[in-house]
Amino acid sequence: MIMRAGGGFERRFRMRVLLPGGLVLLATSVLCGAALIAAGRSADSLSAMAQQAEVWKATSEAMDELALAQESVGMCEECIEEAASADPDGAWLDKNIGEPLFDLYDAHATYILDPDDRPVYASVQRQRLAPAAFDQVAPALQRFVQLARGEIQRPSGQSNLSERLPGSPPAPLVLAPMPGLWDEPVTAYPSVRTTPNVVHSTDLVRIGDRIAVVSVMQMARSSQGEPQAAEQPPVLVNLRYLDDEFLREAAQRNYLLDARISDSPTPLDGESSAALTNSDSVRLAYFFWKPQPSGALVIKGLLLPAAGAFAVIATLVLLMALGMRILMKRDDEHLSQLEEAHVELRAKEAQAHHLAYHDALTGLPNRALFNDRVEQALIKSRHGDAVAILLLDLDRFKHVNDRFGHLVGDELIREVGMRLLRVFPASKSVARLGGDEFAILIEKDDLSHGIEDTLERIVEDVQRPYEVLGNQVHVGVSIGIVIAPEYGSDRTELMRKADIALYRAKAEGRNCYRFFDQSMDETVQLRATIESDLRNAICSGTELSIHYQPLVDSISGEVRRFSAGATRNWGGYRRSNSYRWRKRRA
Repeated sequence: MIMRAGGGFERRFRMRVLLPGGLVLLATSVLCGAALIAAGRSADSLSAMAQQAEVWKATSEAMDELALAQESVGMCEECIEEAASADPDGAWLDKNIGEPLFDLYDAHATYILDPDDRPVYASVQRQRLAPAAFDQVAPALQRFVQLARGEIQRPSGQSNLSERLPGSPPAPLVLAPMPGLWDEPVTAYPSVRTTPNVVHSTDLVRIGDRIAVVSVMQMARSSQGEPQAAEQPPVLVNLRYLDDEFLREAAQRNYLLDARISDSPTPLDGESSAALTNSDSVRLAYFFWKPQPSGALVIKGLLLPAAGAFAVIATLVLLMALGMRILMKRDDEHLSQLEEAHVELRAKEAQAHHLAYHDALTGLPNRALFNDRVEQALIKSRHGDAVAILLLDLDRFKHVNDRFGHLVGDELIREVGMRLLRVFPASKSVARLGGDEFAILIEKDDLSHGIEDTLERIVEDVQRPYEVLGNQVHVGVSIGIVIAPEYGSDRTELMRKADIALYRAKAEGRNCYRFFDQSMDETVQLRATIESDLRNAICSGTELSIHYQPLVDSISGEVRRFSAGATRNWGGYRRSNSYRWRKRRA
């Protein structure tokens, strides 16, 4: 039946659907606009902070690269020996130290000082100069030579993040809060790339009106725990000026566009600035760059998606309103939905019922369903219909699990189940009880022609090789069979007897089948009785007696050894006269 709207339907629809939807859209547009503006401002602030950190990163990378270049080029054994010789070969040092450092690593100046800090080699802009050329930069660099030799220490008492001073390996530094950059203490970790057995001082330095990276490295490798040599080694001194090439690299690597270095702290229009300081917090110059308009880019980039999202939301709200209008008039759709839900519920119930009575791994009936079908078959057997219960247990399955893993074991169980179904096409007769144990119920029609051929086929099929996940697997099967009503009509008792027959098959060589007979049950019961009586006799301590029988050499008459046995009086009759004889030397 279709509902018909009354005269107030249109008014209720506008008041309860259209008006709230319009208010939601208005609030959404206001909030989106405010969020875009806030995102732009936040992006500008974060970008400024990040780019100031990039200035520090650019200079830190320059220091680390220069020190690593020194070690890579100047710390070979031949270089150390030549630098320490009484008369160093300048041409050889040009070819192996000065020129490679300039060509490959942009080291503008290279100097070598002897153990007494006298210059023995100088190369500037790839041109070898007289060693005395070092005197022009010596006032600015002498402090770093002393740091590298361990003659003085930094005010902080430890290395900076890009150097390895004597007795002061690089360690994390805790930086105090800096307004505009970070509001809480920040831990900075060493970025030095040289190996731990080199010693060098590395920092920023002002030389005249230029800023440079300086690195002074001892031309000797040290080992922790070894005493320092009495004579100081020569030192390798390198300078790299923060020139136009450095600024181009900063633009490419660190996105510091139109960068420049100046002594004046006043920026030009549209520039941001950061102070260039050395490791002792001494201001050397100012670094300027033009920040990227990240806030405007964020707003511009998000404006179109936000407008599109708003249009989608508005369309969805309109469609929802129209849909609600239709739904309010068509309740028959609710009835169909309820019917579909009912059908789906029935399907899920059927699925749950199937899962409750079937094995999840093989899809075969599980123990609960098998027991139920056995009970039904036993009811028929009371009228003379014979029933056979087969219990199957795989041989060497544990070996397969241990060797190939449970994934292969699970796949093997599935394959065995499929082979059993090929022997018994009616799937209701085959079940998996758990682990590697299966059960088969054979009723009157299949028993009328005998089941030995079927049992032989099961054994042959199961022991054929399996190809499981790229592995060839071999298993066998042991089968225990009990026939009802010949050996009872109680399901639990029949399952116990089939289990006894199964273990008799395993005890007699495996990969075979055995039918239950009464003697098997008597053997089991007798063993249990003897074990109980023997346990009681041992606990009493008075019912066992030990007898000794000497073994005599028939030629010499000498007693060679004794055999010992324990006997017990079983209350007027004897089940066994002796438990075990043990031979002992005389």
